[in-house]
Amino acid sequence: NQENLARVKYSIDFIKEHAPTKSGLLSMIEDKRAISYEELNNSITAVSWEETWKSLRNLDSKLSNLENERTKIEGEIDALKPWSNFDAPFDYLKELKLSSYFIGSVGKQYEDKLLNEFSEKIQEGYIEIVSRNTQDTFLFLLTSKEMAADSEEILKFYGFSPLTINYSEKPEDLIRGFKRRIDEIHKERLEAIEEIKSFKDRLPDLELVYEYYNSLLMRNSVASNFLRTKNTITIMGWIAEEKKNELEDTLNKVVRDNYYIDFEEPTEIEEDQVPIKLKNNSFSAAFEGI
Repeated sequence: NQENLARVKYSIDFIKEHAPTKSGLLSMIEDKRAISYEELNNSITAVSWEETWKSLRNLDSKLSNLENERTKIEGEIDALKPWSNFDAPFDYLKELKLSSYFIGSVGKQYEDKLLNEFSEKIQEGYIEIVSRNTQDTFLFLLTSKEMAADSEEILKFYGFSPLTINYSEKPEDLIRGFKRRIDEIHKERLEAIEEIKSFKDRLPDLELVYEYYNSLLMRNSVASNFLRTKNTITIMGWIAEEKKNELEDTLNKVVRDNYYIDFEEPTEIEEDQVPIKLKNNSFSAAFEGI
């Protein structure tokens, strides 16, 4: 019952998160309704709340996956932006047979020193500044196989950070494709939210189911207050002062003289545990749940 209650509450909260519902004074008054436990029990069998919960859970998972994909793609775009001016497909680099290449970044403060040392020590080489930002310089180097080791030593000295290449296309084409996918994700997300909103009409039934399982848990909780033996049942609890006579009359009708009852004022220790019963007119009653 506890698990079912949690699942139903999840469904109600998830629908309300994505589908606006009435709020304010009018909602509190209009949404109040009275239903017996028997009616609640009979109604619950007609509600396919578990299918609703499964559908909503799948939609929740879909939204999470779309959000994770969007975040990952945005990270890829940020990583590729400094290389958007690199006008060759990354796959071309793999086709180099007689040359070695280096592609990556160094701290901007080392740019001039690296360029000078490279031009002095590497006779057979080419270096291109692809882009810069406030902290780094992004560059592409091409050298002969014979000068590759010397070039690598120079780069290491200046803290060269190589680019990990996971793609074959041109950076600009990759960025363009990623942006198209982000647009598609946005549309898919809106479609999923619209599907969630279509469950809004099921909220009254889900709230009935919630009340049903909540009432079962409350009944189990009340039962824990009973002390049972083979011949007696003992219960302790709270009752409003004005209901004492009504309780005794009911006991007389049900068990006649076969009972014992005693009323005591709460002790100082118990005062914080005493439940509060609101007594309001019909207008104020709408606020009792607050």
